[in-house]
Amino acid sequence: QSDFEQQEENVVIEAGLNDRGAKAVESLIHQSYEVMNGVNPVMANRMDHKRQLMNVKQVIDDFLKKNAK
Repeated sequence: QSDFEQQEENVVIEAGLNDRGAKAVESLIHQSYEVMNGVNPVMANRMDHKRQLMNVKQVIDDFLKKNAK
């Protein structure tokens, strides 16, 4: 199981399992991308690709749905 599933220390959990938390995580990812782009554009490109594939709100919703049982 991932740290997210085990509810261990995790930025998504710490930001909040709601819309506000999802927006905070997306903002953090964007800020990290901006910094990385200045240091290593190739790595930043991979981060951006992964960011485009990831839906933080959907991850949160799936986690909450799974744990509501």
